[in-house]
Amino acid sequence: MSSNPKPRKTTLPDRRALLARPTPKPPLKPIDRRPYWMGMLGSVLAGVLGALMFNRAAQDAARGRKIAPLGRMQVFSLVLTVVGVLRQLAEIARPPQPATKKPTRKPRR
Repeated sequence: MSSNPKPRKTTLPDRRALLARPTPKPPLKPIDRRPYWMGMLGSVLAGVLGALMFNRAAQDAARGRKIAPLGRMQVFSLVLTVVGVLRQLAEIARPPQPATKKPTRKPRR
């Protein structure tokens, strides 16, 4: 017996398959940019509101006034307001749904 094993026969890939053009991909739909604009607008408004609150507190501290902390109900109402605004922004970004007509019943006689 020989010490060298028989070389394996390898199969090469089909040249036609390698040279064939790939199937073209379907064109992508254009991106709806409204959610980005609404998110940017909401972020800017939240940032401006935070900066105004910070500036007001800094001016009160510089004048020697006591900075009154927000009450529990004020914080709760502020959080609910922010959640409501975010929900409205999410609804604006949602695509419009076609109106569905409700079936009408015949009037009773």
